[in-house]
Amino acid sequence: MSVAAIRRSFQVVHHLMSQGETRFTDLAHILAPISRTGLSHLLASLKEIGELEHDGRKYRLTPTAASLAGQAGAIYSLPPSLTAQIHPIVERTAAALGHSCALFALVGKSTMKVLDSHNLPVPHQAFPATDDELPLMPFHGFAQLFLSHAPESVALECYRYWLPYLQPNPGVRLAPTEEAFLAELRKIRRLGHALEYRAEVRPVLRVAVPVPVPDLPEVRFAVGIVANFVYLLEVEAQIGALRAAAVEMAEVMDGKLPTDLFPSGRSPATTTPLPAKSVAPARSGARARAKSPWQPEEPSLTQPERDLIAS
Repeated sequence: MSVAAIRRSFQVVHHLMSQGETRFTDLAHILAPISRTGLSHLLASLKEIGELEHDGRKYRLTPTAASLAGQAGAIYSLPPSLTAQIHPIVERTAAALGHSCALFALVGKSTMKVLDSHNLPVPHQAFPATDDELPLMPFHGFAQLFLSHAPESVALECYRYWLPYLQPNPGVRLAPTEEAFLAELRKIRRLGHALEYRAEVRPVLRVAVPVPVPDLPEVRFAVGIVANFVYLLEVEAQIGALRAAAVEMAEVMDGKLPTDLFPSGRSPATTTPLPAKSVAPARSGARARAKSPWQPEEPSLTQPERDLIAS
């Protein structure tokens, strides 16, 4: 599925979330320019995978799709005052590491969004525009980080949803079974970072770490980089720099995030995150801060990861 098709699919889903149901001609206007044939194929694909149902020429989301998509109000951007403080950190981190850098946010249960980014000039790889909402594809580094802190049911739902599309792709490294996928997520949660590999020779493509905002009970933000040309080098040092940037961002966000930015259907009392031992390091500062229950247990790469990167 191409990026353009994914983007148009989300446009359809978002429109149906807000309108309930709509006609074929309305969707053609929203997605213009698109041919009637192209729209028919897109809607047929969404219907085939269980996202849409229709009655005559009217389309609506299936109950399962509506539940997985989350709340429409969960799509957000940072207030301008915070963006003015966050962007210099993103820009400085990209310049220091020599790779494009971005801040992502979890949206609903199954999507994420770029809140801020600094892309280095071509031929460096770039992050998508901040207007784009992306699915939690289980091979994507940022998506894996969010899924590692999500309820197991959500992680498995995303895995099962995308497996038919991703399994035949030789350029995507994805766990072959649900058990292996959950084991990988537990490792990500334990280490406190996610590494995305290219499947062909397994060099590191993306690195992402959580932003430890003290007043949030769940991981809603992540900062990371994408490889400039082919793959990342000196990954362990880059993880350290990203964690420093994440802490700086958390200090900026602490106590300044509007409560209406977090319409999540999950709550600490009802979630059942993937089991993992986690010890929050002591924090110091001008005032006492709540410990984040998802701080990494291990501050650096394991030896097998070092060997893999060096090979």
